[in-house]
Amino acid sequence: MRNYRQAQAELLHAIEKEQVVACQELPDVFFPEDWPDAQMRKRATQVAKNLCDTCPIKFQCLQAALENQEGYGIWGGLTPKERGNVADKNPGDLHQRPSGVFNLLFYSQDSQIVASAGSTGTW
Repeated sequence: MRNYRQAQAELLHAIEKEQVVACQELPDVFFPEDWPDAQMRKRATQVAKNLCDTCPIKFQCLQAALENQEGYGIWGGLTPKERGNVADKNPGDLHQRPSGVFNLLFYSQDSQIVASAGSTGTW
């Protein structure tokens, strides 16, 4: 059974392998909840999501956040609310799947699948 330490260790290994990822360089942007101004939170969220879109370890990051039930910050390009929606719409337990393998379905407000993604380790 996987635990939060395994997921975190895999993410840290992926970060070390890449050497530099945006969240290391601009950590404040990835935790927009800490910004007092609503407009700045919105802008920080969008900047973080844009940076995640180009990150080579996006899926490892998201997998770690889902497994660790991270309640704050942008992880793998998703906000806490979006991660909650992914977890709710994907009832299969990530812990029971092989490491680095998961599928995500993104739904619109009317519960239609609008995108899907999967990973076997790298983006």
